[in-house]
Amino acid sequence: MENRRKNERMDLELEATSLAVPGGESVSIRANNVSIGGAYFVTEQPPKKGDLLLISTGNALEMLGEVVRVANHAEGLFGFAIHFLGSDDRGFRVDDSAQNGKELNGNGSEAAPSLFCGWNFELKRVNEAAFDYYQRLSRVHAYVTENYWQDLSLELVADVAAMEKTYFSTFFHEKVGVPFSSWLQYLRISKALGLMGSGDYTITEVATRVGFDNLTTFRRTFKKWTNLTPAAFRKMARPC
Repeated sequence: MENRRKNERMDLELEATSLAVPGGESVSIRANNVSIGGAYFVTEQPPKKGDLLLISTGNALEMLGEVVRVANHAEGLFGFAIHFLGSDDRGFRVDDSAQNGKELNGNGSEAAPSLFCGWNFELKRVNEAAFDYYQRLSRVHAYVTENYWQDLSLELVADVAAMEKTYFSTFFHEKVGVPFSSWLQYLRISKALGLMGSGDYTITEVATRVGFDNLTTFRRTFKKWTNLTPAAFRKMARPC
């Protein structure tokens, strides 16, 4: 992320859960101004200054922030400023359990960074134990995490598992908890988030490095998982 970036106007709807109220319901918030390390949100139910909020969007993307200012925004609405808490503050990182802690390399490049400030990306429905318990799934896990940026068809991966394609698809979904295609997308988007958080690559370069030859497909998949466009995430991500 370029340090010269100034405040950006945004209009994104997200969900916020106050960690100061255990078990509390999430409330809808809307992002307005966003800058490096923080953002200004609008809501009908304001938090308190000093509250820790878990901001979530899409299927698996979350960010931890501290409320540093609360003020009236408009009739019936309140605005509050959040400081994004990064890795030095809370240790949030891309969930590495799907990779068993392995570094993932793309296109012969250096390992894509798995740590980026403020954001956590975790697919909670995955049964990671299945990859250790079933030898065939273990082979698939090893192969895919080492080659995730390549063209990985269901037929090819089924061959790695030494299983018929249809049976493999059913077996994977039943044991892991999600379809193979969803798990592969999760791996790719998790690495894309890390690359974009580093600020070293253009969005087109990120798409290519994580296995998307088509930029439109990458943008659509990225938004499916995060409810954000790649450009919007880049505006909200803080460089480590």
